[in-house]
Amino acid sequence: LTIPGGAPSAVPGARALLEEIATLRERLDEAQKELAAMRTKLTADGDLPVLRKGAFERALGLGMEGNRGCLARVSLTNLGDILETHGDEATDGALRHLASLLAGHIRDTDTVGRVGTGTFGIVLAYADVAGADAKMARLIAKVKESPFTWTGAEVPLIVTHTIAPIAP
Repeated sequence: LTIPGGAPSAVPGARALLEEIATLRERLDEAQKELAAMRTKLTADGDLPVLRKGAFERALGLGMEGNRGCLARVSLTNLGDILETHGDEATDGALRHLASLLAGHIRDTDTVGRVGTGTFGIVLAYADVAGADAKMARLIAKVKESPFTWTGAEVPLIVTHTIAPIAP
């Protein structure tokens, strides 16, 4: 770190101040990582990389106050078939796979949560209906091109979605 317009030695104690600032930044980064990890533990839905229902509903209420956006609902419609054909573990795996795809392909300003057995909600902050529809089309295509594999066999995930605007 240097002081613009001169070397650190030009100002008495500048080097010590810059080192202290660097140390404080590192400590802040560490604290923010710890906080994020704690939030994840408190709000995650088991081992799914999404918010549990209550946390999602709170995020929806708090995060959208005074803002526009859309709420998308994504349903894994063949979850019962996966359960009947492959069992509980495959069902859990299918949900993890879908949740990972959804959470991994949204913006930092968006939020994904599990709102039902095979249903996820996505808050698409600041999106209008046309933008949300385009985003959901891309997400659904991503699900189709990213097959879920269980015991060596591809298991299709059939998903549907709906979109509703969120008024400020």
